Order: sequence, then structure tokens, then C-alpha cells
Amino acid sequence: MKKKRTIEQELHRELRKGKAKGLGLLETIHMNYLGKKDGKQGIPKENDEGEWISSVMNKEKNEYEEYCGKIWGMISEELEEKYKKCAVLDNEISLLGKKLDAARAANKNAAPLTNFARKRGEEDLADSQVIARRKREEEKRMSALRAKVERLEDELSSKYMELAELQHYAEELTKLARMICERVMSHINQRLDIYWRAVLKFHAERDGMPMVVRELSITPRGETKYLSQNKGFEDAMKYTLTRFEKEVAEINLRNVEKKEEVA
Repeated sequence: MKKKRTIEQELHRELRKGKAKGLGLLETIHMNYLGKKDGKQGIPKENDEGEWISSVMNKEKNEYEEYCGKIWGMISEELEEKYKKCAVLDNEISLLGKKLDAARAANKNAAPLTNFARKRGEEDLADSQVIARRKREEEKRMSALRAKVERLEDELSSKYMELAELQHYAEELTKLARMICERVMSHINQRLDIYWRAVLKFHAERDGMPMVVRELSITPRGETKYLSQNKGFEDAMKYTLTRFEKEVAEINLRNVEKKEEVA
């Protein structure tokens, strides 16, 4: 059974066939024919905004919007569950952060050992033995506090890394989508250029028309819709990961200070 391609693989495939190269012979002939046909009929027409439009030009624009809408729709569907996971991770990170702050405070504020009193059953031990026991107990207690801090730091780091991977995945998909749509737009502009040059050869008003067709240069509606729906998630991810960078810097600083104290 053939393995189904992932969305990322599908986008890479679309990018490879994104028609970045020049027009083929048949495509050139077809657009030239449409331009010649419209030009003889006095098409395109100038509208009230001073733009020259035709059904052929509108069709090219609509096909671009339809194709890019499909691409951005694929991404939106793929990332819907990912963004829900991001919200869960953000909440888990917040809770772990509070636990970590409490553990660090407990470790930092732990009262130093001052009570070396004997316990029941230690009546026959020498004072040095009793003191050694209390010190071992104190070290065990402090070791447990340090271990808790380290465990929480590891858990928090793991959550941050998971969130970073999701952010990278989302950024990679949106980058691919933009590259695909830019290539398609470039290809359509090549088609419109052939069409327009053919129009100018036969249009009765060619002397008052632009010598170069106005290039298609728009952000597809699919991208605008995607960004409006998911901007909050993306901003939240970036904010959380900025906190992570600060957290890592603080951990590294504490580790350096510990090494200096030991030295």
C-alpha cells in the first residue's frame, strides 16, 4: 500500500512543480491567441479607476486566488490541532514555571543546619558521630531540594522544546505556502505579459494603453484569512519561547556561579 504523503511533503511537491520556469510553447500560443482575439474586440476595457480589465485577466487572478486558497486551507487544517496542542503546552509551561519558582525559593531559603542534638538511640554515640549523622541528613535534605529543582527544569525545558518544534513546523509550512504562491503569481504574470503584448498589436485604443501590463501583486485572501485566525496562537508561541530563552540564560548564569563557588 502506497504511503500517504504528509502535508509538508505535499507542499514541497507543489513547490517543485510551481512553474518557476518560463512558459511552454503551447501556453505561449494560447495566451497570444487570447490577446489577439480580445484586442480585435476592443478588450480590455478601462474602468472608472483607470484600470484595464478583461475576463481573461480576471480569470487569471481568480485562478490564483483559488489555488492559493487551497494551499492555505491545507495548512490551516493541518495546524488546527497543532495550535490546540500549543495552548495546552503553554498552560503546562505556566504551571511548571510556578512550581519551579517555588522549588527554587525552598532551596534558596532552606535554613542552615544548627541543631546537632542527639536523637533516640544515639545515646552511646560520640559527639563527632552524632554531628556526622546530622550533616549527612542535612545533605540528603538539600540534595532532595536540588534534585527537585533540576527535575522541574528538565520538565520545563522539554515542554519548551516541544513548543519550539511546533513553532518551527508552523513557520516551515507558512514559508512553503508563500513560496508556492509567489511562484504561481510569477507564472501568471508571465502569462499576462504575453496576453497584453498581443492585445496591444490589435487594440483600437492601444496608443492610450500602458505599454506594460500591470503585474498581479496581491496577498492571497487565503493567507490573510489564515493569519487573522491564527495570529493569537503565533504571538503566544513567540512570547513563551522568548521566556524560554530568558530562562535558559538564567540557568546558565546560576551554573557558572555554582562552579565559581566550588572553585
